Amino acid sequence: MQPTTHTPDKTILVVDDDPDVRQVLSDAFESAGFRVATAVNGMQALHRVRDAAPDAIVLDISMPIMNGDDFLHAWRAGVETTDVPVVAISAAYQTLRPSDIGVEGFFPKPFDIDLLVRHVTDLLAHRPRPSDTAGRAGRGTEMDDAAKELAKVMSAILGGVEALANDPSVPPNLHAVATATLESAHRAAILTRRLRHLAADERRTS
Repeated sequence: MQPTTHTPDKTILVVDDDPDVRQVLSDAFESAGFRVATAVNGMQALHRVRDAAPDAIVLDISMPIMNGDDFLHAWRAGVETTDVPVVAISAAYQTLRPSDIGVEGFFPKPFDIDLLVRHVTDLLAHRPRPSDTAGRAGRGTEMDDAAKELAKVMSAILGGVEALANDPSVPPNLHAVATATLESAHRAAILTRRLRHLAADERRTS
């Protein structure tokens, strides 16, 4: 990566439990002119953002102690900073969409580092549009009811798909279908948690 001489002096928080990934991302962002802070899990990241809010966050989804999804919920529930863009990264989820967990970008591992740095740079060049706050309480209650029902359904689906995918006695063709469906089921479970988080946010800000 060629160093960038005109990048604004901003701080990127890199959150990942893999030291190699943290180092590679730190080197890439520093070469692009950014300051970099790091955290090894969501809990440590919470301490970082509460001490000083970064300008952007690159966040691994699957981490011990506190994963990326739980970090997002805890962070957004406890601070008023709403204009910090988050880019998620993950080796566990390859087809996750940014809207699934409410972030501004998603890069499955292994990812193109130059593309990720450019994406973050572009995000910092644009301010987010303000969201509509009308009717938050009503929407929050409705979303929470739907999310609770969906959580029950997804729990049953995920359990069934996992059982099929891990059962060696299942015929090969059915086993292949179950294995291919497993990631979609995991993604749907994440969406369910996201709905719960959004509902809590709607009620909290109403």
